[in-house]
Amino acid sequence: FKKKKVSVQRRIPISQLRRLYINSSRILDIHYPDHHLVSLFIHKGYEAKLSSQLNKFAITVRDEHVPLIPQICRDKVDYAFGTFADRLICAIFRIRTPVQCAVARFFIEKDFFFL
Repeated sequence: FKKKKVSVQRRIPISQLRRLYINSSRILDIHYPDHHLVSLFIHKGYEAKLSSQLNKFAITVRDEHVPLIPQICRDKVDYAFGTFADRLICAIFRIRTPVQCAVARFFIEKDFFFL
């Protein structure tokens, strides 16, 4: 799984992604970590096709954004990590059942959660 961060002016609904000919079934979650930034949680195999489609419409991809850096985050560090973890948990519950375990395992392997 991979997160692609895209610069935008406002929120992007799924219907607008369809207008860009982006397969919405390959996007597991849409997250808004900061102003003018959308994070798309996708399958790794779909990354190249999504990047080419975004480049075709001249949409900027920002991979350097890290949500837990205190200079970027508008909240305190502890609150920011709690909010980040809560959003990840909500994203896991919205994903279909067969994929939930794989996504949860991925988050644990990347140390997003502490057991």
